[in-house]
Amino acid sequence: MEPSDTLVRRKRWLTNQPAEFVENGAAFRALLDLAESPEEWGDLKELENTSEYSSDLDKFVPKDTILNDSKYYQDSRKRKLEFQQKLERFACILKSRNVDKELRIEIRDPEHFDLPYILDIIDKIEKHKTMKRPYKAFVRRCFRRVEENKAVIEGILSFVPDDIYGSLISGGFTLILAGLEKHTEEREATENFLTEIQDRLSGIQRLHDIHRGSPGVHSCADAILVSVFTVLERIMEKITKDWQSSFLDPLKSVSSNVKRLIGKGRKTKLLDGTVTTSVNPQAESGNVQSIPEALAELQRCVDRFQNEVDLATKEMIGSIDKNIKLDLKEMEQNSLEQTARSKRRVQKESSRAISTWLSELHDFDYDSMTDIKDCIEHVEQLDGNDKNVSERIMDSEQLNDWLQDEQSSFLMIDLQTPQSELNNPLSFTSALLAMSLRSTEKYPVLSFFCMHRNMESPDEAVSGPLGMIKSLNGQLLDFMNQKRPDSNVAQLKKEEFFSKSKKNLKHGVSLLKALLSLLPDGDVVFIILDCLSCLSGDERKCHKLVKALNKILESQEGTSIRVLVTDPSADSPLRRIAHWQLHLPDVVAGGDTVDLDETTQRISKGLVDSHHTSDEEDDSENSEETEDEAEDDSDFSSNEDDDETDSNDDDD
Repeated sequence: MEPSDTLVRRKRWLTNQPAEFVENGAAFRALLDLAESPEEWGDLKELENTSEYSSDLDKFVPKDTILNDSKYYQDSRKRKLEFQQKLERFACILKSRNVDKELRIEIRDPEHFDLPYILDIIDKIEKHKTMKRPYKAFVRRCFRRVEENKAVIEGILSFVPDDIYGSLISGGFTLILAGLEKHTEEREATENFLTEIQDRLSGIQRLHDIHRGSPGVHSCADAILVSVFTVLERIMEKITKDWQSSFLDPLKSVSSNVKRLIGKGRKTKLLDGTVTTSVNPQAESGNVQSIPEALAELQRCVDRFQNEVDLATKEMIGSIDKNIKLDLKEMEQNSLEQTARSKRRVQKESSRAISTWLSELHDFDYDSMTDIKDCIEHVEQLDGNDKNVSERIMDSEQLNDWLQDEQSSFLMIDLQTPQSELNNPLSFTSALLAMSLRSTEKYPVLSFFCMHRNMESPDEAVSGPLGMIKSLNGQLLDFMNQKRPDSNVAQLKKEEFFSKSKKNLKHGVSLLKALLSLLPDGDVVFIILDCLSCLSGDERKCHKLVKALNKILESQEGTSIRVLVTDPSADSPLRRIAHWQLHLPDVVAGGDTVDLDETTQRISKGLVDSHHTSDEEDDSENSEETEDEAEDDSDFSSNEDDDETDSNDDDD
């Protein structure tokens, strides 16, 4: 009896052709053809259907072998149980704080969280107070949906044996958001932490489309789940710790009987006659990660996961031989891709930090474009002599040298008689120069028109030294957000001066100095301070601000800072420290006219040409730099003390 042909139908052809040859039965039929007699077919039959090629594992395995991926999730299972217990304690704390009554919600046991229940809580939180973040969509994505495989987090959950992971992660988000309605002090910071979890998970591929049999991918997915649990735990601990601190502080002066109620080594709260323990009693040892550290570990897990995904995907299509190392070019490409992902993350975090800082200025207009336009539009209110003064300044040797000087420097310009009119030649020239420099769109151009600001409001926070430093910082932050996105402004958020710079002059100067240090080497910054004598407030603070700017110029390395100041007061320290000074009489001969377009083009073209020439000279001189010159370059002090800036200043 002739053997029957075996037809193997598959959804797709294997990319491994030898494996496909064996898999589709061709090899077995070839062996039958070689058999000398039908009696030998029985022995050969025993070889049929004993193994099967696994495209996931890239090898033959016994038939009906089922990959047991549950063994890769032991750590996350253990952490899941711990997190569930802490989530239950956190739910009890929320009840003791009457969060459920205020929001009119039912706080269930975390095991019984489901999508409709959680979305109902989110809706009530949104009605109670508008949330700044789109968490509702993320909570929805945390649930496993058979028909809607669109969310990146579902990719991880599709590998996890049970759906309780999705319930716990989503429930953790929801209870934290509910707790923030009671914990208003740290709401914005905690919301940012929750957003960062989303950002770090946003680049994960769906696992059901990749190498499901890769142990490395499963292990990395397990580590990500552990890290997510850790971050959520740290956030819950921070909320409860702050609540405990606010409650325990008044008890410090109470008798020892009350202290015994607190208990050794444990924090408690006495709320409505009940005692509520901390979410994480072990956290008292101090040997736990902070929230930023936990987020950083989550990012490392995501990066390792993505690397495993890339490797597993290439293995699946047969592009990598496991016995051959990746070539250097491919490793370099992977490194570049990882660097690019890190850069995009830094840009996003910095942009968020800048937007938050600028939004907190509220009604304060940090940009000077309104004043610049006002000066330019009122050019016809200047008389012929005023226009001659402006032309003399624009044609002056001092201004030309200041523009082309490669070193940081001050240029001071004044007239014989201090200016008293809003529309004056000095303000017009400052505006024309600022507009010309801005037109290049190459360098940051910061300006502050003291007389215009003083006419708007005599308040020091608007037209005084504090208003000036707020305006300069705002303009520089806005420029960096648009033109220097790689500057890691987000790293300054942890500094005290970043948040206090809007209300304190000393911290404002510290922020300006820090921002300038983030600019790339070779950058040029122009600062134009018009009619400085009209700055409102204490004149001594104005003098201190000038000295502080001079210290920044002296200490800044790699960035050239050019500061133009017009009409300073008679006793201003600028008259002693300015590198370039231009003093003009009240009456100047000339053609009684000014050509705005020609002047703007001349300034911008001269600036571009001068820096193009200096760049070429730098390239030719770099090879001739001696060791002594290199040592001189490193003598800049980066630890200038700004105490002089605000030693006697009080917070506004």
